Amino acid sequence: MQSSFLKYIPESCVLILLGIILAVFNHYVLEIDSLEDNPYPKFTADLFFNVLLPPIILDSAFALYDRDFLSNLFSIITFAVVGTLFNVFTVGFTLYGLTSSGILGEFEKDLTAVQSLIFSSLISAVDPVAVLAPCTLR
Repeated sequence: MQSSFLKYIPESCVLILLGIILAVFNHYVLEIDSLEDNPYPKFTADLFFNVLLPPIILDSAFALYDRDFLSNLFSIITFAVVGTLFNVFTVGFTLYGLTSSGILGEFEKDLTAVQSLIFSSLISAVDPVAVLAPCTLR
């Protein structure tokens, strides 16, 4: 049974806020950052990719129902592939047009169309978890 509080606020937002509150508490109240022997591990790419990310992927794989996934495959492909491509080209060429016209100000070196598309591909990625979320609801 889900509490009425989580009915209106997504669980991910609650966890982010809880992390911020705990970080502020650690920094200002416990002053852990100033200790010589900090008890927390240093956050590195190796820690993230080898320790933190595999359980998240494993949990998502176990939570995905095959029948629901296959019944929504067209919608998933549409939003994930076509929506991302549309977003990349729209943002990329809009950025290129705005920088070429000078609306965004003067730059030392103008952006090329390829550079604008590369930048837009970085910021336009669709979150696969959000696309697959309808498959995990029961």
